[in-house]
Parts: sequence; structure tokens; C-alpha cells
Amino acid sequence: MDISDVEETGDAAVIARDWGVDVKLFDDIEGQWELLDNTTDDGLTTGYYVQFDRDVAPDILDALGVDRSLLFREISLNAFDRPEPEDPDEPLIFLANRYKALGGRFGAIQIGTEYVLNPWHPDTEEAAKFWRDHISEIPVEDRRAFLRILASHGW
Repeated sequence: MDISDVEETGDAAVIARDWGVDVKLFDDIEGQWELLDNTTDDGLTTGYYVQFDRDVAPDILDALGVDRSLLFREISLNAFDRPEPEDPDEPLIFLANRYKALGGRFGAIQIGTEYVLNPWHPDTEEAAKFWRDHISEIPVEDRRAFLRILASHGW
């Protein structure tokens, strides 16, 4: 992770999640904190922390779990990691299994070597909602893998 990516995007959500606090607290102190890293002499990153300005209100520091006398708080070293799936279809496998678990089991059929999905006739409203909220967002050209996964899981 490049620390400048987080700073440029203003992604306080990762920090808030790591600390278990409401991300809206960072909105109240925009421009009054800085994400920094601890590095060794040879450039190895050993940790991250947030340094706060002296102007940050004490009640906000308390809500963020920051010691007022230090004006900084450490962040988990792995807070910014984004794990790579072992299988590139892993997200689709999850979606297919979840759709099936919600009652979408009659949505995919195989016709020759092609798969056809009829999302408008799932068994339950939960499956229909899951389709609308998650699967419909998959670009059409990527749905073939989703359908293949559904078909390979006992459809």
C-alpha cells in the first residue's frame, strides 16, 4: 500500500474501521490530521499512525481514542491491506452460493454449452433483492463466469 493513496483519496474509512469509530468524526476535523508511517533506516514500513493538530477539540480526540497529551494514535500495520483472492472467481463463487442460499436455485439453466439465467423468477424475495443489489451490477460480459459457477454447483 502506498500511503499517499490513502492521503490523496482522504480515505479515513479504513482508519475508522481499524479503530472501531464512526468515520464521520474525521469529517469534523478535515485537514487537522495526517497519516504517517514508521520506517526503518532501510525503508521497511513497520507501522502507521495518525498525527492530530493541537486545534482538534478534546471531545473528538476522546471519541477517536487519542491520548490528548500525545496527539497521535497508531493504526494496525495491516489495516490497509487488500487480500488477493486465491481464485480469481472467488467473488463470483460467493455471489453464486449466496444467491442459491437465498432461493435463487431455479435461475440458471444450461443450453448446450451456454448458460442462461432467469433472475426474475427466483424462489424468494430475498433472492430477487440479492440479484438487484449485487448481481445486476456485474457487467454483462462477466456474468458468464457467474453462470458457469452456478451451474457447476449442482444446478
